[in-house]
Amino acid sequence: MGFFAAVGAFAIVVLAGYLLLRHLDNKQSQAEINRQLIVKSGDSFEFEKFCKMHPELPHQQALLEFYKDKDKKNEAIKQAKENIKREHEIEDKLNREYTIKRVFAYKYERFVLSLYSPLAKQSKGSIDDEEWECSESLPSFYLLHKLKQEYGEIEGDSLFDQFIENDLISSHYGTNSSYYLGSILGIHYNVVSDADLNMTKYIEQYGQRCTYDELQSEIKNIRESLF
Repeated sequence: MGFFAAVGAFAIVVLAGYLLLRHLDNKQSQAEINRQLIVKSGDSFEFEKFCKMHPELPHQQALLEFYKDKDKKNEAIKQAKENIKREHEIEDKLNREYTIKRVFAYKYERFVLSLYSPLAKQSKGSIDDEEWECSESLPSFYLLHKLKQEYGEIEGDSLFDQFIENDLISSHYGTNSSYYLGSILGIHYNVVSDADLNMTKYIEQYGQRCTYDELQSEIKNIRESLF
């Protein structure tokens, strides 16, 4: 075989290898597209049934075979679009509701965070990011007492209900004997603007209102005075 013939043969082998790899890449891409379509269209259960009916098919091949029927795939695409649209509508609604609650919280965030600050403990969210989190609850009588003390009898009663409605405080499994710091203020990434306070920002700026033991003593004294 001459030099040019050898080069030509080598080029053919390289081209064949390239086409094979491209074919494999296309199959992998199509399998990934089908995988996402299965999830978005709600066909996960049907795909599980399909895999059980065809145990001889490798997972990637099963993904390719599942939507081999064009009508089935078109129906799945239609359903996926409807589901995605519905998800966006729900997300938009939740964002609007959240913004309304967060705006309400602006006026009271410092007061609420001060009440819960003695319960906050430091935990590492990442290597360079230390967050203060509050996983304990406060008795409802204590919260109501502090609200009335700060805002007066009538407004304190009203604010207690508004704090619950706007997720500044939340009960555990529907009980009303104690309340946790609500999601609006309790989760560090739930912010609308950089000015929003959360427990970490509050403690960085103001510190903990008192120690944990001092808080427990205060709760005990208020309980004894009320009951």
